[in-house]
Amino acid sequence: MAAETFRLVFLCYVLWLVVRRVLRDRTITLDTIAGAACAYFLLGMIWADLFFVLERLRPGSFKVPATWTIGSDRDLRAALAYFSFATLTTLGYGDIHPNDPAAACVTPRRWCASSISRS
Repeated sequence: MAAETFRLVFLCYVLWLVVRRVLRDRTITLDTIAGAACAYFLLGMIWADLFFVLERLRPGSFKVPATWTIGSDRDLRAALAYFSFATLTTLGYGDIHPNDPAAACVTPRRWCASSISRS
């Protein structure tokens, strides 16, 4: 659990560094666009890790199809990364959804954050 939390904090720190650098540029260059794309993908990975930590703290927080789990320990990291990016891109296929009040509380805020970032 400590490793997942450290990874989440580290990714937040890296996202902060990248966004700060992108926003500091006065002219848009290829590096600025690449930095913005990196920030977008980092945001998706941060949310995936947040969902994974929530799932570890409260097992069953997300309804994931049984065929999507990997290995004997039912690792959900890949499935929750898919859910994170499907939500971030506002596709939301509905194959994975929150199954717990805590997960449902986090996910709508995510939709609001992705909607605000697009405007």
